[in-house]
Amino acid sequence: GASLGHTTVFDYFGRLAVAITQGHLWLDGAPPHLNELATGVGGHQYSAVPPLPALLILPLLPFGPPAVLQTLVSAASGGLVAAPLYLAQRALGVPVPLGLVTALFAIFGTSLWATAVDGRSWFAGGAVGALFLALALWCAAAAGRPVVLGAVLGAAVLARLPIALAAPGLLLIATRGDLRAALRTLPGFALGMLPFVALQVAYNLARWGT
Repeated sequence: GASLGHTTVFDYFGRLAVAITQGHLWLDGAPPHLNELATGVGGHQYSAVPPLPALLILPLLPFGPPAVLQTLVSAASGGLVAAPLYLAQRALGVPVPLGLVTALFAIFGTSLWATAVDGRSWFAGGAVGALFLALALWCAAAAGRPVVLGAVLGAAVLARLPIALAAPGLLLIATRGDLRAALRTLPGFALGMLPFVALQVAYNLARWGT
C-alpha cells in the first residue's frame, strides 16, 4: 500500500517495457538524469541491466503509467519475499515462531522494505531478484525438481546477474549436502536455467552485438 500511485523518475524498466511494445529495445530520447544508459547497436541508447522487471511490467501497461507500474512491481516483489522464505524454513525444519520472525525480519529488518517501495530501477531489480531467489530457496528446501529449481533461479538471474552465484548453495540445500547427488542434478538444473540464459544472451546481442 505504501507504493500505490507512487512514481519514480528513474524508470528505466518502465521505459523498456514501453519500448518492447514498440518493437525495439533502445531508450533513445530519455531525459538527461537517466545517465546509466550505454551506446550500443545502431548508435542507440540501451539500459545496461537485465530485463526481467520490464517483462513483468509489460502485461500491466494498460492499467497505469509505466513509472508507477515499476514501483508497484518493485513493492509487490519485496512484500512477497516473506512467504517463500517462511515456507523454505519450514521445509528445512525450522520451528514456526522462528520461521515467522525470520521471514518478517527479511522485509522489515533489512533495507528491502524501503528500497522496494522506492521503486527506482536498481531497487526494483533487487526486489524482483530477491523474490525469485526466495522462491528458489523454497524449491531447494522442499527438494523440488532440479529443472524447476533451475528455472526459478534463472528468472532471479534475469533480474540481477550475480544471483547466479547462489547456484552451488541451492543445489547442496536441495540434496541436503550430498555433493554427488548435487552433481547428478546438474543436467536438469542447467536445463531449467537454459531459457533464461538464452534470453539474456539474446538481449546482449541485440544491445551490444556481442
